[in-house]
Amino acid sequence: SIGQPQASDDCDTNVDVTFDDTIIPGACAENYTIQRVWTATDGCGNATQATQLITIVDDQAPVVTSKPADVTIQCAGDVPNPNPNAVIVTGECSEYTVRHVGDQSNGQTCPQVITRTYRATDACGNATDVTQIITIDDTTNPTVGTLSPITVQCLDDVPGANIAIVQASDNCGVPTVTHLGDVSNGQSCPQVITRTYRVTDACGNVTDRAQTITIDDT
Repeated sequence: SIGQPQASDDCDTNVDVTFDDTIIPGACAENYTIQRVWTATDGCGNATQATQLITIVDDQAPVVTSKPADVTIQCAGDVPNPNPNAVIVTGECSEYTVRHVGDQSNGQTCPQVITRTYRATDACGNATDVTQIITIDDTTNPTVGTLSPITVQCLDDVPGANIAIVQASDNCGVPTVTHLGDVSNGQSCPQVITRTYRVTDACGNVTDRAQTITIDDT
């Protein structure tokens, strides 16, 4: 046992040593003091006592053996919900609790990096923090519908550019449509104009869509 005493007697070579423990609670279940009173008794019943204090202190933080894996996702709406149950912890002495401390963004976009922190705490307040890195990086181009070709008789019949005819969607939000310009093939009868629209999402991913306009006076 801890701190086994040595006892001797002038007449008895086999002194009987016993002890009695009293538990003095501390601030938490794993912090306490044992007051151990040792009693040495010789063959004639003469006894001597000595008191020993044994202090137990749990100052070991929990050890995290598994945590949510770092992830890369496309959109802010794909950010997973916090999952403290995915944090697996072993404690030195007592049970533990895990909570989601918070998310901290780097304030950037494309990509944005979120540091998610979990904290494992044992019954005596010893704590270990672990982090999960969530990267939001939209690398998907917008989707754009096909633009029907147009044939007109005269140059004056060529319609103006109209972004409203461009049917576009994006995986993370509403994209922006712009008219890049018109390029003629330089011929006549027929002349072919290639009109190009550009669809851009918030992260700068682009999809261009061309429409052909044929001018042919028949």
